[in-house]
Amino acid sequence: MANEKYNIKTKDLEKSQMEIEVEIPWKEVDKYRKPVISEFSEKITVPGFRKGRVPEDIIVKKIGHVELLNEMVERAIQEIYPEIILNGNINAIGRPSISITKLAENNALCFKAITSVVPKIELPDYKEKAKKVMAKKEEEPVVTDKEFDEAILGIRKQWALYDSFEKDHAGGSHEHKKGEKTKSSEAGSPDVSKETFREDLPEFNDEFVKKLGKFENVEDFSKKLRENILYEKQLKNKDKKRGEIIEGILKETKAEIPEILTESELEKMLSQLKTDVENARIDFKTYLIKLGKTEEELRKEWKPQAEKKAKTQLILNEVALKENLFPDKEELQKETDHLLEHYKSADPERVRIYVETVLANEKVMTFLENAK
Repeated sequence: MANEKYNIKTKDLEKSQMEIEVEIPWKEVDKYRKPVISEFSEKITVPGFRKGRVPEDIIVKKIGHVELLNEMVERAIQEIYPEIILNGNINAIGRPSISITKLAENNALCFKAITSVVPKIELPDYKEKAKKVMAKKEEEPVVTDKEFDEAILGIRKQWALYDSFEKDHAGGSHEHKKGEKTKSSEAGSPDVSKETFREDLPEFNDEFVKKLGKFENVEDFSKKLRENILYEKQLKNKDKKRGEIIEGILKETKAEIPEILTESELEKMLSQLKTDVENARIDFKTYLIKLGKTEEELRKEWKPQAEKKAKTQLILNEVALKENLFPDKEELQKETDHLLEHYKSADPERVRIYVETVLANEKVMTFLENAK
């Protein structure tokens, strides 16, 4: 790799990794000596000298020559490595593993960095794959009376459960029509039997639907419920089509998935599970014991799925790049600001990257759905 300041050699490794060997002239390292000395001068205490006024020779004796060199080298690499990555057009992912191969004062510094890189991807004809999926004719979804009735029954049951819970906590217990008493369980949830549900289900009338929201009457509620069920069915069909498109592209895409991307997906999956378990007010360690698995066993079990997720995102990124499908700056900023309003402690940059990925993915899928 050509570079006016440094001697750089790169070598491709397995699993989308790259080895970068760098030789840096000592003068490029030595320029960090004064800043490092100045910083130590502010930190250390030496009788007879004010902080920041300690002579260099005393500082070196105090901290040790090796410590001084190590600090200088660390500073140099922290500044030089990103420069090498940028100027060399290396699509590095994550933090590199760096090892010093040669360090001697007044001699060139040599170090080796091993980093994961965005893999080379060979995509099939993704437009053709998408067109074949979208060309399949399927019946338009409809809402049957049975589905409607089941949805109504489910809403009435949920209301009965909520109402029973409220009564339990208001009065400790209450009598049902047949003398059956329902008490709050130790976890704070009512023990409502199926028989109790049948007896206590609220009547489906105008008064009931008005309690559920801004509905004028049963007719208004029924219309909106049918529309909602239909919308959910349409979304399900859309997701199914999108899944088929991605599966078709995945099967014929050639790419080595970097381990760091698989690990990243595993962390997301594990984090989501922990959040779901905590939201259910269950200790995660207790959950694992009941599940009969360790966290490591879960990670091993989920690894194929994590690799698939990582590969899918790489495909979406590549299609976005090839077709120039990127979110509008104003839309990106608007959605980022909206999320930050709800998650004030979140890192703005990470939120922006997340939003950008979601918006770009949606653009890619819309593009594939309408491929010509």
